[in-house]
Amino acid sequence: MQQLPVLTGVWIQAGSDGTVRVRATDLERDITTSFAADVATPGSTVAAGAELIQLLGSAPKGALRCAGDGHRFHVAWGRARFRLPAFHAEDYPDPPAVDEEGAADLPGETLTALAQVGFAASTDAARAVLQAVHVRSDAGTLTAITCNGMQVAKAVASASGWPEQAALVPAAGLALAARIFGAAENVRVAASDGTVQFSDGTVTLRLRLLEGRYPAVEDLLPKEYPTSVVIERGVLAGALERAAIVSHSAEQLHLVRLAVREDGLACRAETAEGGSGDEELEAAVSGTPIELGVNGQMLRDALRRLGGGTLRLELSGALTAMRLSGEDGPVYWQMPVRVG
Repeated sequence: MQQLPVLTGVWIQAGSDGTVRVRATDLERDITTSFAADVATPGSTVAAGAELIQLLGSAPKGALRCAGDGHRFHVAWGRARFRLPAFHAEDYPDPPAVDEEGAADLPGETLTALAQVGFAASTDAARAVLQAVHVRSDAGTLTAITCNGMQVAKAVASASGWPEQAALVPAAGLALAARIFGAAENVRVAASDGTVQFSDGTVTLRLRLLEGRYPAVEDLLPKEYPTSVVIERGVLAGALERAAIVSHSAEQLHLVRLAVREDGLACRAETAEGGSGDEELEAAVSGTPIELGVNGQMLRDALRRLGGGTLRLELSGALTAMRLSGEDGPVYWQMPVRVG
């Protein structure tokens, strides 16, 4: 959250050794990177961030000439000259200090796997703790869980360690870490004083951890699932897309009725105005027939996050969470909608 005008800027420091360091922060996320340049005069400044990003995005390829002080940041190439607003570098807040003792080395793909559960985190600021990915480490395994009250997502990855036994990492921040470091062979992860730090040696990202007690989500989920459905993702996704045509009204909460039968899965949607749609879907079913209502839009969005072409739906009752898993990716639970 921005609290100071200087936070709208990008901190730039040109060193006498030819290294230029660039940093941006909003006090919740802090990112630093560096590169080599021909530095004539060492110094530092804070350039207006939005304007600089747009300008560099439209600049032609090639070398740029830059200079700055506490009032203006100058960018030039060829016959083009630009002056951007700037702030004094000493007004820019220092990055949070992170003690790297106990740091862990993780492959970037592990961060990607953990970040996949972020879609089920809450977006409600009033429930800040649920905006986090709850990451815990146990015996060489990392587990990430998110919950927003209607959805739960869980991912498990093998890893040699995590700098804290458990941490509440902002879901948006972990997604950013996955985008930056997902292709890296090794990412150094350290945590201390309420901050987690990721670094690949070139880019460093620091995230302010959330505070609070994460609910024991897994204790609330069914322990057994007497009914199981195996179905092709495209078959179910297509049926939900068509059901959305007649179940989009706010009053209906995108309600879709799923009926597990001995010979397959039936998908039905209807509205108070008289619209309806019914489809019989080919699926392999085992266990007791069950019918339940679900938020079709929520389920449709979740299917995009589960890997592979085949899905397994597991159910324990019409009023308990339905479990979904793909051939890879996170495991997902969705609460049903009570059908009158």
